[in-house]
Amino acid sequence: SEPSGSEVVGAGMGLGRVMQEVRRFAALDDHVAIEGGLGSGRTFIARKVHGLSARQDRPFVEINCHQIPQGQMQEQLFGSDDPAVSQHMGLKKGLLLRAHGGTVCLKGISRIPKDVQRMMTELISGKEIRYIEKKERIKCDVRFITIIDRESDCESLLFATLASAIITIPPLKDRKEDI
Repeated sequence: SEPSGSEVVGAGMGLGRVMQEVRRFAALDDHVAIEGGLGSGRTFIARKVHGLSARQDRPFVEINCHQIPQGQMQEQLFGSDDPAVSQHMGLKKGLLLRAHGGTVCLKGISRIPKDVQRMMTELISGKEIRYIEKKERIKCDVRFITIIDRESDCESLLFATLASAIITIPPLKDRKEDI
């Protein structure tokens, strides 16, 4: 049963195919990308995928890389193994570690610096975060649901890894039955 207020308008009409994909990808534990126009409900669909998945009782963490200054991206995502930085920024745990066991809804992958993209690729393949200073590895199992903008995000090193399965939300103009 779905929580109240979570009904998808158009699920039986123009968004029928999208909802079939949501259910199919929710059952898998693969990373998923969602594309669609601004205001098309991409984050809502990401929440639906998470809410129908085996990770539904675990954290759902939204990360909008457009709102994180480039110089702070690594610390925001991974935290810091430097006690002075952690104490000043309140980031003993980065956003990715806070999502352990759950889902990260990631927006703006094209804004992630290449060195941080490499760290994320390591996290995705090894399911752990490696802190250089402390020579420590911490388990971090997250599923990524990436909100993509084809024009800019397909240039990202992470695109192929995080967008191997794509749910496309058709524009409302192509779903007249939903109006």
